[in-house]
Amino acid sequence: MNDEFIAVFNELTQILKNETIMWSLSPLTYKKFNKNQSSFTHFSVALYFNDFINLREKYSKKFKFDGWIYQNKTLSPYFVHDSKRIILCLIIPTCINKITQNLTKIEKLRLKYWGNNHKNLLLKIKGSRTKHIEIEELVNLFYIEKNTEFLITDESIYEFSIWNNLNWNNMQFFELNGVRFQYFAEYNKYLKFIEIK
Repeated sequence: MNDEFIAVFNELTQILKNETIMWSLSPLTYKKFNKNQSSFTHFSVALYFNDFINLREKYSKKFKFDGWIYQNKTLSPYFVHDSKRIILCLIIPTCINKITQNLTKIEKLRLKYWGNNHKNLLLKIKGSRTKHIEIEELVNLFYIEKNTEFLITDESIYEFSIWNNLNWNNMQFFELNGVRFQYFAEYNKYLKFIEIK
């Protein structure tokens, strides 16, 4: 863990603290730490989707969602400080069985094409004709007010994970090189990914 990363992470957590916004490591980042793969090439933090939208309005130069402009497209927003990024994963209340049954073919195509995942030639051809996904649309595709589960997004639709419960009162912590990280206790139980065919 280098000083540059610590500075960016501290800047992010200070803003979240000032705005009284809860956060957790993302599931995949936690799993990497758990396997002692503390590489920061893909370090991500999870927070509620509405908190990200509010942060983007208030700190538009720091909280961004423009992954469609890069060669490695992504469905994740990010936090930027001194040209360094931390990926942000969004927590969205949902009922995943209802949602996946109702997604149209074109919505599935767009989710697959505009995410950071392997794309075969057919997906590249078909997907390149579609419009990129905006953050509000991404949320609206999965959000259900009377939810039975929570979805945590990531860079690729194949890395979106489903959780029966995410309880801020059961956060767990660990420290690495003097930096304190927090995560949902539920991460210790299972990791279930969304199934999009």
